[in-house]
Order: sequence, then C-alpha cells, then structure tokens
Amino acid sequence: MVLNICDNPSVISVMRIINMIILIIKIAVPIILILVGMITLMKTIKVGDDDLLAKAKKQLINNALAAIIVFLVPTIVSVLVKVSFSNGEYKDCLNNASDELIAQKYYDRVVESISNAESSSKYNDYYDAVNKLNEISDKETKSALKKRLDSVKATIDNKIKEENEKENEKENPSDGSSDSDNSGSSGTFVADSGKTSECNKNGKYQLCSPKKGIFGSFAYYDSAAPNDTSNRNSVEMDPAWRSQNLVRVSTTCTNGTTYNWTVHVLAKSTWKKVQEKFCQITTTGIDGIKYSPSEIVVSGPLCIRYISNTKILSNHSYGTAIDINPSESYVINGKKYPTPYGRNLQNYNNFINALGSEDDKRNVNYILWKKIFEPLGFTWGGNWERNGNGTKIDGMHFEIS
Repeated sequence: MVLNICDNPSVISVMRIINMIILIIKIAVPIILILVGMITLMKTIKVGDDDLLAKAKKQLINNALAAIIVFLVPTIVSVLVKVSFSNGEYKDCLNNASDELIAQKYYDRVVESISNAESSSKYNDYYDAVNKLNEISDKETKSALKKRLDSVKATIDNKIKEENEKENEKENPSDGSSDSDNSGSSGTFVADSGKTSECNKNGKYQLCSPKKGIFGSFAYYDSAAPNDTSNRNSVEMDPAWRSQNLVRVSTTCTNGTTYNWTVHVLAKSTWKKVQEKFCQITTTGIDGIKYSPSEIVVSGPLCIRYISNTKILSNHSYGTAIDINPSESYVINGKKYPTPYGRNLQNYNNFINALGSEDDKRNVNYILWKKIFEPLGFTWGGNWERNGNGTKIDGMHFEIS
C-alpha cells in the first residue's frame, strides 16, 4: 500500500466529485459530438452540395470516433491504474466513493482519535478527537461518541487534579515551611487587610457597578446611550472611589525591566508577588524555564471598560485582572499559529497540537499560569470553555478569583 488515501474522508469526497465529473464527460460529450455531426450533415443535405456533403459525412465519422474514444478514456485510465497498483486500492476507492463510505471513514477516524485519547490521557489528544467529532453530521452517532469523549475528559481532569494536589503538597508542606512568596495554601488568594468603599452615587456618577466580592462596588458615569454597546470604553469611574481603592504597585528587575501597575488595594501584595515572579522568570528563571521580557507582554491590570458588545463591566475595571500576550503568535514547523491566547478554542487547540503538549515552553501563558498565577489564587481564561466554566476561552486573561 503506497498511500492510505481511502482512509481519508476528505480524499474520498474529492473522488466522489471526480466520479460525477467523469460520468458527465463520459455520457454528455459523446452525445454532443454525435449530435453536432448529425446536425451539420442534415444542413448539408438540404443545401445539396456534393462536396459539402462528403465533408459533413467525414466530420460525422470523426465525431463518432472521438465520442467512442471519450467514452472509453475512463475505462482505459482504470485499466492503467489497476496495472500500476495491483492491489486495486486507488481504483476501488475511486469507484466506491459514496456518502456512506465518507461517513464511515469520518466515524473510523473519530473512533481512532478517541482511543488515542483514552490511552494517552492527554488534553491535546482529547481536543484532536473533539475537532474530528465536529466533522460528523449524524446526531445520534455524534451523541454516542461524545459520551465516550466526556468520559475521557473526566479522566484527564481527575489526573491533572491529582497531579496538582501532589504539587501543592510539595510546595506547601503541612509543617508550615512553605515559601513566603506563596503565603496561604497554593491556589488561594489572600487579601490584604483593609476595607473597600462601596458605591456612593454623587454628581454625574449615578450608576453603580455590580458588587465584586470583597472588592466592592463603585459609582460610574456612562457617556454612551443605555442600549449602545458599540463603545466598551464609555465608562468613567468616580475619582473619589478610585483614589481610595486603587493604588500603584511597582517593581524594577535586575535586568532593568520595570512593572508599574494600578491595582486594587486589597490585592496589592498579590500583584507585587506577580511582578517579583515576572522578574524571576525573566532573569534567573523558574524551574529551569526562562523568558525574555519581550515574551511577556502585559496589558492592564486596570482598564475601566465593558466586556465587548455588552454593558457588563470587565473585572479589569476593579484592578483585579490582567491580560498577557494579547496578540502573541508563533511559527511552528513553517506554519503560523495566530493569537493562540485569544478567544478561539480552535486556534488554541491547533496551537497545542502543533507543539505536541500543553506544557511546552513555547506555550508561555500556560507556563505562567502553572508557575505564577495559579499558586497565587488566580483563575485563567484559558480554562474557561475547556472546563465548562465559561462560554469562551480567553487564554490571555488572568484574574483574582
């Protein structure tokens, strides 16, 4: 077997189209040739010119011969293919291409991918199977296979949870000897002491933001119409609330990089630890992983705005969220993978599959999540659509939970 082309449903789909084209050519062209010859002959008979009649007869014979040749060409090609490839794979694939065969091949491909995911218990194999499952159109078949995939995901989630718990035990032993940079249990945000001001409507600031846990609620002014969601930056925060609840946090690394952010006062020490960790991973490295400052592009934390196309205030408005590498892209094996940290799950899955594993060093935001943000009690938008806790993946986004 030279190539397993008959196992590729996309190739079979093309072959089905080729079959239809061959059939049209095989039938239509000979009929047209003979009809043209006969029409020409009939016209010549009416004229009564013997020379023209002789030419028309000759043309009809030539057209008939051409029609026979056109009709036989597919058969000749089929014989040549059979002689060239004695196993008959290509011929059979071409002759048997059908909707049923295409559906079966899509099914076989999904089943194989699910089996791989079951064996490896890896997210990249799971998402490869998810992508292939989306190519199946039959609802009942798709539903049955999805149940297997859901079971695979549950297994992977449990495996990762167990690994995280073991890692947490290492970093935070019960004798209290854990690193001071991770005060409190790993994965738990510890708020600074203090009190947050609640919304106090005054002057033009007559709207109140939703109360955000311990971070409170602020008064604001919206310069856009109530139903106008075209401008996400139409929000103006009450300056009195801002001055009382938002502070500057700044850290300068030994390599000269400076991080200077406006954040919520109750999270000041946590944001300071993030900056210090950024300094560490861009200088000495963390667990053998080191990045240049240019590989960690920061947007935020504070950005007073709505979530796109809504009137819902973003967590960035409270100084509790940050975007990292919002437009990052990579070229892997000559192919460009755009914005893997954006809001497209397919882009992110393609990116992971190209790398081969999610924890590849080039997956910067995932590494930052595991090494810096998760231990400090943040949540990561890169998990949202994948774990069912959000409608969209947002791999650039990290927020204090």
